[in-house]
Amino acid sequence: MKLILMEDTRYSKDIILNSLKKEGLNVDASYIWDELIRFFSELQSVISILRQYIYRDLEIESPVPYADNVKNEIYTGEWIGVYRIPSDFVKEGIEIQIEPKIGAKYFIQMLNEISGLKQMIGYNAINVAWVNTYGYSYIRDYICYSTLLEQLTELMFSEGIPPLAMRQELLLNDFAGHVNIAKTQKLLEMGIPLVVAVKKQIELPRLPLIIVTKFHLILQSMLLNLLSEIRSINHY
Repeated sequence: MKLILMEDTRYSKDIILNSLKKEGLNVDASYIWDELIRFFSELQSVISILRQYIYRDLEIESPVPYADNVKNEIYTGEWIGVYRIPSDFVKEGIEIQIEPKIGAKYFIQMLNEISGLKQMIGYNAINVAWVNTYGYSYIRDYICYSTLLEQLTELMFSEGIPPLAMRQELLLNDFAGHVNIAKTQKLLEMGIPLVVAVKKQIELPRLPLIIVTKFHLILQSMLLNLLSEIRSINHY
């Protein structure tokens, strides 16, 4: 059972029920509505617990989905994605697709522009932004993400990292290999008797390796500190 909704939109019970009926639902749609309300309510509770007990003052830029029990509505927020909800009435469960209000084409363009920031401003700047946003002080963050990163690490080392063809220019005293004729000619015109040779070599991309290594070093340090605290508590 698939339910396609638009981000940042309020949906009343009647609208949702009509959409479910159009999908060919063969059970009472009000049962599914109750399950949707429960899902969005539980999501609110999880975020509240995160802010209160695990990650104090957690800031979420995109409005969070929630259920309005007073108006009998659900609000999709700006959490674009696909969510699968288990159901007691639909065997395969309920799949909710929250689509971007700007359309898929412009949403993909926006994601590509964001991805290009790394190449534009460099990893060091991205790392500063990450630290300012998430910090290094929450051990739970590293533990929560470690499972995913462990899988990515295994994938990286089992299947390998796609190599990069690196191009390097060298100044030589004589012609050798591929020559950059334009730059060589310019040097000769300036009275510099050198040749600009082009050398190509295959290397592994360093950035993914640095990120994975740094993550695991931080995680190891955090876990060792946590273990030390636990041992000191047990000692007393």
